Amino acid sequence: MKFVCSMSRSIDPRRPRKLTAMQSASVNGLLCIVKLEKRIAIRSRARGDLDGEERYQQATYRHLSRVVMQRSAECSSEIHSRSHYFRLY
Repeated sequence: MKFVCSMSRSIDPRRPRKLTAMQSASVNGLLCIVKLEKRIAIRSRARGDLDGEERYQQATYRHLSRVVMQRSAECSSEIHSRSHYFRLY
């Protein structure tokens, strides 16, 4: 919400930069915002005590592992399909 208030400031300089306490309270009471806050709380508990760098490293490792496994499976099937070229008689 803060971003929305300030994103068009260059277009309309009179646009408010910050929310008032009343505006903030009314926005925080919206059902969609409450759901998002609950989702954030659940996900932060699920992450545990990992800091951002550790989470990034783990996610990168998982992604690269999947890519390597995919490519090795593709190469394996391609090698198998061309194995008749390499048979010795």
